[in-house]
Amino acid sequence: MKRNILIPALLWVTVAASAQLINPMGEKIYDSRVSLVDEFIKRFNHDNPSPHAPELDAAEAKVADIVQLFNGANFSSADDPLMQIAVDFARDAVASGVRLDYADSTWYARATCHGSYRKKPVEFNLIMRVEPRSAGSDMYRWALCGVEGELFDLVPEETGSGFVVLPDDHETNFMSLTDMTESQTESIRLYASDKAKVDSFTAFMAMVYGGQLKIDYVKPLEFTFTQIPGWEFTIRFFEREELNSGWLIDSIIRK
Repeated sequence: MKRNILIPALLWVTVAASAQLINPMGEKIYDSRVSLVDEFIKRFNHDNPSPHAPELDAAEAKVADIVQLFNGANFSSADDPLMQIAVDFARDAVASGVRLDYADSTWYARATCHGSYRKKPVEFNLIMRVEPRSAGSDMYRWALCGVEGELFDLVPEETGSGFVVLPDDHETNFMSLTDMTESQTESIRLYASDKAKVDSFTAFMAMVYGGQLKIDYVKPLEFTFTQIPGWEFTIRFFEREELNSGWLIDSIIRK
């Protein structure tokens, strides 16, 4: 019974702290804020344990540390069903013995990029993962590995049946290709074979390579971790003058 009562109670402390401003407690807020992703990883791994009530054993203390890394604003009360899911996740994470590691390839960043394409404002997501700089290297980098956004689907601006290379164009050395690349650039996909597939990541690389796509800034930014068996969770940054702030678990998925 002790485990079932204590852990939700500890989470409710986090919920209560997130529900009010604590301006006079500047130093405590600073100590509680998870300012860096590396700091989140250390706290999740219990490398920087928090002080807990003496009645908590070592395993429960680890569970409590993970529970306190949740965004408390997502829980309405101590009886919120989402709270029990959070506790279940924390227990499974501790029981698995899995440690989060920067060099692990099973986590990734999703950066919402704001910029311009052909000088028009655009927004899209860039997916990045950590990988060695070279084979066998102990030095790492964030590598681009995917994009999300309608921009890269090359959706035609126009529709109709007139966007074709005519069946006898081979007799004129395909002269219509000149017009296609001069005035029909936004409809290029209509000229493609029905079997052709648009590779969004290749489209992104080509747009950047040609100097047409530029990134001005990234906001927001989130990181998704898939290391814990049976779970996937995402952390986001919460800027607020509260104990429960910084990089926190904002969503979890039970697989």
